Amino acid sequence: MVVKNSIILLCVTFLSFSFFGGINSFAAAEFISGDTVSANKVYENVYVTGSNVTVDAKVQKDLIGAGSTISTAGIVDRNAVVIGGTVTIKSQVGASLFVAGGTVVIDSPYVVGSARVAGNNVTISGNFNEDVMVAGSDVVFKNANVVGDVYVGAGTLTVINSTIKGKIQGQYGEIKGDDLRPQVAGVMDLKKVEKENNEDTSKQAIWYFNLSWQASVLLVTLLVVWLLARRNRLSIPSIKWSKVFGMDILIGLGAYIIPGIAAVIFLVLQLYPLALLILTVSFLIIVTSQLVLPIYVGNFIKNTWHLNVATSWAVTLGYIVLLVLGLITNIQNLGILGIVAFIFVLAHTGFMLRTSWLALNRYLVKR
Repeated sequence: MVVKNSIILLCVTFLSFSFFGGINSFAAAEFISGDTVSANKVYENVYVTGSNVTVDAKVQKDLIGAGSTISTAGIVDRNAVVIGGTVTIKSQVGASLFVAGGTVVIDSPYVVGSARVAGNNVTISGNFNEDVMVAGSDVVFKNANVVGDVYVGAGTLTVINSTIKGKIQGQYGEIKGDDLRPQVAGVMDLKKVEKENNEDTSKQAIWYFNLSWQASVLLVTLLVVWLLARRNRLSIPSIKWSKVFGMDILIGLGAYIIPGIAAVIFLVLQLYPLALLILTVSFLIIVTSQLVLPIYVGNFIKNTWHLNVATSWAVTLGYIVLLVLGLITNIQNLGILGIVAFIFVLAHTGFMLRTSWLALNRYLVKR
């Protein structure tokens, strides 16, 4: 669980860092690398790598550092991203702090923005003006002052002489140190709140991800349909209940079983490239299938009930049906409809594999 949380945290870290504007001034950056590296000047942006790295500098914008052993001090006016085996952070950070390592010690005078930390053994001290998200086997807050919330995934969480003005949320196996109740706003039964917060956070994350994915699929699908229709290249074959419907379901089921087979192949080192190729192809098939699923479902409904509507409206209808099914399956006692939706997914995947060449000829070759 801790390793999973660490990986997720690290992915979210760099995605959010790049998406929200992080580092974009390479022209004004100074790059430093070597075995033993010391950066102790004034920099606009600095990117430093080495076996043993020491940064004690004034950085006017962003700092990126990586090394087996890396320590930072001084002032970073914007963001700091530091990765290493042993990491020590004593810098004042003017925006966000992102750290990943084996052993991580953060003793920052002040971090203005949010802090994201992942490691095996993590010790956090200093002042944090916003939220702190941390994942590790052993997480310790010592002489820390956190104004925002703390999101934690840890085997053991220890709090010593620290103040957390927000709430503690997440998962941890054991709590040590101070009594957290006076330090966590509105929390009396910490274990109960931890469980409730974790469940609520998971539901919100799943709902947000599903909504974002469905919105993206809708926009991309409608764009593809519109472009093909403008060039008179959109000709969708008739899709009705027939004896091949069951065959499509079986073929689609096979497409979803293949990744599991590839996972077993991964255990044989010599077959690693083959397993990677199988997973890549399966991923592309499944994602492509999901992307144009509204086309299949919409025309399935259109041709089954003989609806006299344009192709673009049929696609929109298919998307609405899938969206409604997705929302209904989240309602208690109505999860059976999720099976219906998944049957459509399997049938459509099989249909795509069985008629891929025909579909390519129909959709892309102007007649």
